Amino acid sequence: MSRFMSALLLGSVTIAATASSEADARVSRIDVSEVKPAFGGKRFGTVGSYEWVRAVAHFEVDPSLPANAGVKNLQRAPRNARGQVEMDADVWMLRPTDPSAGNGHLFYEPVNRGRPLSLGQFNGAAPAPLDHPEAAGNGFLMEQGYTIVFSGWQPGYPVAEAPTMAVGYGSRLPDAGGLKARLPIARGVNDTPVTGRVIEGEGFAGQSDGRKIYLTYPAADTADESAYLRAAGSTEPLRDGSSWRYLNELQVEVTRPAGAQGPVEFVYEAKDPFVYGLALISMRDLMSFFRHETAGNPLRENGRKPLTGTFAFGASQTGRTVKTLVYLFNDDEQGRKVVDGAFIHISGASLNSQNEPFGRPGDKYGAFPFTYAAMFDPISRQYGGVLMRCSALGTCPKIIHTDSDSEMSFGTSLLYTDTKGQDVQFPDNVRVYLLAGTQHGPAQKAERTMCKNLSNPLPYAQPMRSLLVALDQWVTADRAPPASRHPMRADGTLISLTEMQATFPKIPQMVVDTSFQTFNFVDPGSGDPVEGLAYPDYRLKTDADGNTVAGIRNAELMVPLGTYTGWNPSATGTGLCPATGSYVPFEPTKAAREELGDPRLSIAERYPTVEAYVAEMRKATQSLVAQRLMLPADAEAVIDGSPRRYAQAIDASGRAAAATQ
Repeated sequence: MSRFMSALLLGSVTIAATASSEADARVSRIDVSEVKPAFGGKRFGTVGSYEWVRAVAHFEVDPSLPANAGVKNLQRAPRNARGQVEMDADVWMLRPTDPSAGNGHLFYEPVNRGRPLSLGQFNGAAPAPLDHPEAAGNGFLMEQGYTIVFSGWQPGYPVAEAPTMAVGYGSRLPDAGGLKARLPIARGVNDTPVTGRVIEGEGFAGQSDGRKIYLTYPAADTADESAYLRAAGSTEPLRDGSSWRYLNELQVEVTRPAGAQGPVEFVYEAKDPFVYGLALISMRDLMSFFRHETAGNPLRENGRKPLTGTFAFGASQTGRTVKTLVYLFNDDEQGRKVVDGAFIHISGASLNSQNEPFGRPGDKYGAFPFTYAAMFDPISRQYGGVLMRCSALGTCPKIIHTDSDSEMSFGTSLLYTDTKGQDVQFPDNVRVYLLAGTQHGPAQKAERTMCKNLSNPLPYAQPMRSLLVALDQWVTADRAPPASRHPMRADGTLISLTEMQATFPKIPQMVVDTSFQTFNFVDPGSGDPVEGLAYPDYRLKTDADGNTVAGIRNAELMVPLGTYTGWNPSATGTGLCPATGSYVPFEPTKAAREELGDPRLSIAERYPTVEAYVAEMRKATQSLVAQRLMLPADAEAVIDGSPRRYAQAIDASGRAAAATQ
């Protein structure tokens, strides 16, 4: 696209992607709708300013190619006159304004439920339009020089008022904003509907006496009386007086009697599944196109040089998604490696369900394989591992995997052990780190919402930034990152639930969870958990303060002002608050803690002066920098903020807010 057209900022420009004879299925064209200055024209170090390019990428997929053979239901997708399956996806690009600037590396993120997370995770940015300066946060990713691409991959939802997290926990997107994809619907013989049994949860839509379940896929027959309600995780219909009725083919009204508690599931016959595996193909082909193609490529116009490395990042839902992409499709149609370096964050031991006949990728997917190393699972009677396919093809990326403590509440120990409970030996191209003491996403401030304890504000962006730098160096210069840091059975940092509950300190201000879930084998045919077939599931060893021993302990945990966990009991008494940890501040003085019977040393006993606290923080940050687990700039910021944190903590009225800064 010319500089003249770039200056127009608004309008629609179609860029046709001319396929070479070597390329089969491909990005067929990219329609650019807008090019404008990103972040209000803000400049970032030597890289300078960025442009925000908004576009729609169109794809054609050949069902006959071996590279696409693993996509479930692909043979049932409609085809165009050329025998290709079509789809398209929304794409945002952040490219250096100066074509010669940048590090030459593509940083790709499949958006999480329609919205990017990486600018928040790495840059500390608040959600804002990408043309606003605050969307850049501290500018870390841009100062590194990445060309950043976000793409949508989830289909929309026709019930506009549905909360996003209520539709299969975000498996489809009802809101008008955000990046989406248009995926084809599978059809049967003679264009008949494809149907299948689906277990639909409530999502996070609230639990009042009269509530709705929003179905990810329409009901095959709203007159079908075989559908039923059951308690979440059960296999039997509810018999407590609860009732339900279809409002339409996508909404079910649920009525529960007074006093009935706990989430429910709706089991029904669904129809019209998306060929959801094509979402993964769109990611694969988009990254490959931006890396290798010139014609019609917005990242190559105006003399821009080819990209020399591809990095993919995902968190939570999209962490599972990037892992699933690596598992199934990290080779393009010409056999080239797609992702060179994958940063997989807070995914636990789960893949994602895009490539299932009725994929619900907003929900966790608890099926083997759970970890990167290949092994035999005696429960499912399968042999596999996340890297088994790419290892055979020679297309595995280098991987940084990070988790918070929260993932340990839902079967994540199967990332660290095999299905017999023995420690896993991770492949050489994988590093795994537990971000000790943190929750799924750090709370903005410590507060009680739907949980019994204060939420956990312990940050983890500092090690993430350092580990991304290490991943880049690993890919481009073959400089190995720091050794993995995670709990193990062999060193006693991965323990049984019984041992965890017995050894956790008795903190009178804290409600300790006693309802960790059992992780059962799920029958692949019915989707039901099988009673009596439970996988081994372990917990984290803690110190005398209740803080996690294993993993990367950031400076705020090495020099703590309280107890930080990855779990928090629900205020309703029905299990855990989703993805939320606990924070229980230390008492300010010895007298205050003794009055409560708190066994943990007070702040004043640990750090009698602000100078003592700052000195301990300086030693902690210096150690982390030396180990390449913290960048020097982050260490300086932590030290600069230490006096304020101490002052807030020692003040009894402000101690709950101490760790929010």
